[in-house]
Amino acid sequence: MNNQDESLLLYLNEAIATTRSKEALFKIVTEKLRLIFPFDSIAIVTFDPTLQYKRIFLRDLLDGAPPLMPNEPDVTLVAGTPIEGFLHAPYVQQIDIMALLADYPNYEPFQKMQKRQMPHLTVAPLRTSGQLVGLLVMAARRRPTFSADDLTLLGKIGSLIAVAVSNTLAFEEVARREQEKSVQLTINNALLSSKNREQLFRTVATELNRIIPCDYFGLRIKRLDAAIESFAEFAKTADGTFRFLDDDRWEGLEGREDMQAETFGLFSEPAIHTGTDFLGLTTEYRMLRYAAEHHGTRAMLGFPLRVEHDQIAVLVLASRNPENFTTADLELMKSLVPQITLAMQNLFAFEQIEALRAQLEQEKTYLIDEINTTAKFEDFVGTSAVMQQVQNRIRQVASTDTTVLVQGETGTGKELVARALHNLSPRKSRALIKINCAALPAQLIESELFGHEKGAFTGPSTGALASLS
Repeated sequence: MNNQDESLLLYLNEAIATTRSKEALFKIVTEKLRLIFPFDSIAIVTFDPTLQYKRIFLRDLLDGAPPLMPNEPDVTLVAGTPIEGFLHAPYVQQIDIMALLADYPNYEPFQKMQKRQMPHLTVAPLRTSGQLVGLLVMAARRRPTFSADDLTLLGKIGSLIAVAVSNTLAFEEVARREQEKSVQLTINNALLSSKNREQLFRTVATELNRIIPCDYFGLRIKRLDAAIESFAEFAKTADGTFRFLDDDRWEGLEGREDMQAETFGLFSEPAIHTGTDFLGLTTEYRMLRYAAEHHGTRAMLGFPLRVEHDQIAVLVLASRNPENFTTADLELMKSLVPQITLAMQNLFAFEQIEALRAQLEQEKTYLIDEINTTAKFEDFVGTSAVMQQVQNRIRQVASTDTTVLVQGETGTGKELVARALHNLSPRKSRALIKINCAALPAQLIESELFGHEKGAFTGPSTGALASLS
């Protein structure tokens, strides 16, 4: 290895140690590699620990030309692609894609390479700690000539890049978990402070948008024995905030309930539908066709929620970007579903409590009005000196805390006097409770009217036995 090669390795090693941005790091690697190895396009493919799935980590930062590798937004299977052949021979290789086109005639990157006359591939494994984490793939118009030393150097560079890729993936995972915890905390705080449907779910939509960008947030709920209810729907506005969508916009739309019911069938299991997959489903689902034609929707993510034993709900995120959602987003939603479900359950409880409170308030108002209908002095019949004396005594005693005993024959107006006393007393804002003493057993009337000490009636069997002994 000459001094130039050693300098390159030292430079890359230092860049890997100090650069946190994967785009900046990849640019450095690309610029330095092109000084030694001729290529016209470059990409890094990473693998999961089982080597069953691949992901386009970085790609094609050259000349501003359209990328060769497809814009895969997510992890995809290795099986059925030329990548699986490289896994069986994980060493630096030079390959002519014409030799692979026979087995993979529909592989999009190869078709693009052939069209742009880049038939020559150089593939270097990326290993760290003995684990294959990915591949460095370089495409060229002219077949490069590598010496044994060049291949050795490329292998060492691959090891350095593998460390950089592993570090970057670790940083991305830490950042993702921090975002996830931040969203969970915000939703939990919203649960504690928000009892209004619109306010609560606008907060949820805004926080979700931070980690899973979307143009639409919707929660639809359905009772198993009733029609579908549009529970909460928001659309992102030009300034990035979310606008509440009034349910009235569905009025007059033919087949509205059938369209909304399709959402529950489409997302009976967690799923994402993007790109051509989404467009293909628009021929089958009228709801998707409506969203695509009227709102430009090109991708959806949906997750079913079990709210109560008799209620199911579907959370839907939609985007105009056909490649917006990934399975990683679906996994993230899975971790947030408990908070969102709890938010819905709490909101239902708040709404039920508020409804019951309003009902009780209405009943209380009715009862007080009913009680007060005959509680005025104007209802006293008679202006004799005796009646005037009764009214004066009522005024004198009403403002005190004194216990008042009203006596008289049946029909003489004892209850009317009691009501007048109550209405003139400091307790007039509270209800007057009537009790029919004749209906109370003699042995309970004292405790019923005046109360009893805690524990006074415990141990009846012991008392009975004592009285018998």
